[in-house]
Amino acid sequence: MPYSRVGAISASGRNPDGAYDVLWYLQQPAVKSDYVTDPKNGVDATQFSDFEPQAWVKRFPQHAALVTEYAATMRANLLQGFPELSIPGAPSYVDKLDLFVNQALAGQMSPKVALNAAAGEWESITDSLDRTAQRQAYLTWISTFRKAGIKY
Repeated sequence: MPYSRVGAISASGRNPDGAYDVLWYLQQPAVKSDYVTDPKNGVDATQFSDFEPQAWVKRFPQHAALVTEYAATMRANLLQGFPELSIPGAPSYVDKLDLFVNQALAGQMSPKVALNAAAGEWESITDSLDRTAQRQAYLTWISTFRKAGIKY
């Protein structure tokens, strides 16, 4: 999935080859599964190998059934895929959706009311950024995936 997960090496670093080796090492499935499943480090799981059930069960043996179901569900989500929104105003759109979904989850409003409120906010954001320009930015963004062979 195209996500904005980037490992970078500073051009002014004294050991770029060593920095590359560290980034490479951290992406190895056997290593990555240990730090991805650690809730203290804030690293998001983004690859199929991140959702191997045994890594989650190893980290949370007291919740084996729950984390096995979690891993299976997240692997299934990767098959469906959804790109991280990358158009002007993207953080604002995501923040509004997050706000209203969390209000629904907290029982402060029904899911339908929450989604309608988020949709209204999205309409306002789109209008403030120029609806025509936003439409073109979205179409351009989607076309880059199609050119790369990714279909949504």
